Amino acid sequence: MHTDGLRKQHQEILALLTELQAFLDNAEHVARECQQIRKLLIQLYGKVQIHLSMEDNILYPKMINGFDPELSQMAMDLQAEMGTLKQTFSRYIQHWMSDQIQAYAQEFIFQSTAIFQGLHQRIEAENNQLYLLYERIY
Repeated sequence: MHTDGLRKQHQEILALLTELQAFLDNAEHVARECQQIRKLLIQLYGKVQIHLSMEDNILYPKMINGFDPELSQMAMDLQAEMGTLKQTFSRYIQHWMSDQIQAYAQEFIFQSTAIFQGLHQRIEAENNQLYLLYERIY
């Protein structure tokens, strides 16, 4: 399995994050655009779920059960870390419906900033460490 498809998914996820972050400049903007924000969140959630499914079912098992101990350990660490982020992201998506976004815009900005930063960091770690090591070995 090459990582080109996964990297393309990362680009799509990052594009949605960038689009969403443009709304986070102030609470009024968030409240006014709550419907559009919710639509983008649903798109983001769908892309992240598909991406994680591919990784969890194909990529990570191959790395964890492979012959390279460094890659195996890195994959286990990132998978454990992602489990926490995945749960947090799912709760975040379930909680922030349009009416909640509008009513609690400042809190939405605060939580979104933290979640989006976690997703960015995860994508960077995969692109710049995990995938490079995987490609070198496989």
